[in-house]
Amino acid sequence: MVSFWRNFGLAAICIFVGLLCAELIARTGLLPTPAQITSKDAYLTYLGKEQNSLRALLVRQSRCMPSDYSGHMFQHPFLGYVPRPDMSDYPCGPGFADYMCVTKKPMPINELGLYGPSFPKKKGEGVVRIGVSGGSVANLFVQTSGDRLKERLSNLPRFAGKKIEIINLAIPGYKQPQQFVLTAYLLSLGYQFDAIIDISGFNEIYLSSHYNVEAHISYVFPFYLHWYASEPGETAESIKSKAQTAVETAQSKLTAAIWLAPRKLIANSILVRWIAFLYVEQSDQRLQDAIRSSLRAKKGKGSKVHQYLYAAYMNNRCTSPSCVKESEALWEKSIAMSCQLLHDNGIKYFIFLQPNHYVVASEKLSPNDRKNQAAKQMGWTKEMTSAWSKMSQFLTSFNRSGCTGAELKWDSIFTDSTKDYLVDAGTHLTARGYNIVADTIAGVINKSW
Repeated sequence: MVSFWRNFGLAAICIFVGLLCAELIARTGLLPTPAQITSKDAYLTYLGKEQNSLRALLVRQSRCMPSDYSGHMFQHPFLGYVPRPDMSDYPCGPGFADYMCVTKKPMPINELGLYGPSFPKKKGEGVVRIGVSGGSVANLFVQTSGDRLKERLSNLPRFAGKKIEIINLAIPGYKQPQQFVLTAYLLSLGYQFDAIIDISGFNEIYLSSHYNVEAHISYVFPFYLHWYASEPGETAESIKSKAQTAVETAQSKLTAAIWLAPRKLIANSILVRWIAFLYVEQSDQRLQDAIRSSLRAKKGKGSKVHQYLYAAYMNNRCTSPSCVKESEALWEKSIAMSCQLLHDNGIKYFIFLQPNHYVVASEKLSPNDRKNQAAKQMGWTKEMTSAWSKMSQFLTSFNRSGCTGAELKWDSIFTDSTKDYLVDAGTHLTARGYNIVADTIAGVINKSW
């Protein structure tokens, strides 16, 4: 019996010395230490963020949408995706961060999946109906400065006595040929328009290469974050049930890991923090893997692949790593086809290459806008700038009956470099910026109608 306790004591001493050595090694920096555990405060902040992330995940899942999905869109048989009508109480409608929404007003989603109230197929007497297509910038332009554009056009002699009607056809993340397909779809349903304004360019170049191609999905297909999550044939109820089951299984493990992670005196030990950190990270990774396993393509033989995702992958053919040249050519062809389609239906077409701060000299930007231009996470490249230049040249030489093209060149329309025109590192604008765009577009329409 004495021998047992002697051996037990020796073992305990060895374990204590081993832990003490490990603690000293960790504190001396001989092992790489994650930033999350360098101090007790950093460690506690990390645990708090993990807990908040888990709560946010549960909120997303309660909306029947997988974690990699924005939760604001669902698949459309023709257009790729459209907003969910049941999420109409968001500022500016679903899909927009609060800081993007200048008006701060909720925006309904109509039966077509478009932002704004329903509108009849046939125009009223004396109505000039103008649709605005494009992505998030075009959408927010209508919401922010649509009334200003109507006012500017109403004051023109050519529209005297007419009622100007602006219809928002733009959807966040849309890129050609989605605008072309949407226009053809609405015309085939019998909706009437006098003119279509397309404000685009950035999504075609940036979203295609920075998201789709990086995920090994065709640059031709719609912005992949909005459509590849949900499987065809599943109801919202079945998606919710499966997602909730996955969350409940993985959540309990991650919750346990966060709960068991020491926070009191013992958390002063960097070794303890290291062990707890690894445990939480592993549990978190298992949760993410469990959710993403049903969303992402499996590359091995015999794996099940979402048919839409498979089609996008098989169509991923381009000569350059980021498909920038192909994306630019696709935009040009979509513009040309839209022009022909609208001309044949007696509808005028105005194409505007949207304001882009990435292709202007930094000294022509305000200090805040300069910071947005320098945002490394956006990943704007020289190849994209070259493609943008070609798009601008295309519009300059684009001269077809009933179709007018122009670039909303940054330093030509935003002439006061002391003013801020951006709200983020993307191309989303302030109210001042959208109002200037409205004035510029009204001027082009006046000259070319």
